[in-house]
Amino acid sequence: MTDSKTPLSWRESIQAGNFEQAEARIQALELVGEYHPELLAAVQAMVALLGDVRSRQFSKALQQTRALEPLREFLSPEELRLGIENLQQTEKQDTRDPEALKAQLQTALDTPYVRAEALNRLGVLQVRLKDPVQARSLFEAAVQADPRHYRAISNLGNIALEAGNNKEAEAHYRKALEINPEYPLAHNNLAVLLRKQKRYGASIQSLKKSQRLEQRALLQQAREEGRQQSMNLRLGAIAFYVVLVLLVLWFVLSR
Repeated sequence: MTDSKTPLSWRESIQAGNFEQAEARIQALELVGEYHPELLAAVQAMVALLGDVRSRQFSKALQQTRALEPLREFLSPEELRLGIENLQQTEKQDTRDPEALKAQLQTALDTPYVRAEALNRLGVLQVRLKDPVQARSLFEAAVQADPRHYRAISNLGNIALEAGNNKEAEAHYRKALEINPEYPLAHNNLAVLLRKQKRYGASIQSLKKSQRLEQRALLQQAREEGRQQSMNLRLGAIAFYVVLVLLVLWFVLSR
């Protein structure tokens, strides 16, 4: 086993919540003949899970929790699942009361790896309530909880832009895009900022990028919905034939 103080210590990376680094370090250990396939798969699942939470794909995130058993020393898959379910169940609820929303999100707020998403949602509400000071505080807390929460970082850019702090806003937008180059809203917000600065060429490029990414996302969503509808139709057909066979058997046996 590698010493926890060596540069290849995946344990320290996991304890710090840096699963991307942990993945790289576990893979690096293979070069010296040390293999951890189950642990690597669990860490990769956690990387995917965090990405799904940041992009609000909660159903996908929940599926990843099934592969986290090798990480039980560091986290509770059950608690993480409850936190994600809390985010999913409250996503469509519309409230303008910060305290009520905080109460609804308490499970997620108490769950370390999804806390940032809950804080970001509280910040968005404060934006709707036109309280940029509280919103900024919550977005900053979200980024502190998860430094790769690109949506919270982009939201900090929006707060800075509204306050006229163009340099700070641009830094936030570019940081968000450094983490996720395919986040369309950051491209769109950057385009708005660049247009205000009369940097029209760069603004048009960012806007076109945003539009292409949004169109791609819509097409992907349509494909996924089409696959789900096709699956539902197949399941419906199977159920129909099962019922038909049972009726035939009942008819034959009852004669």
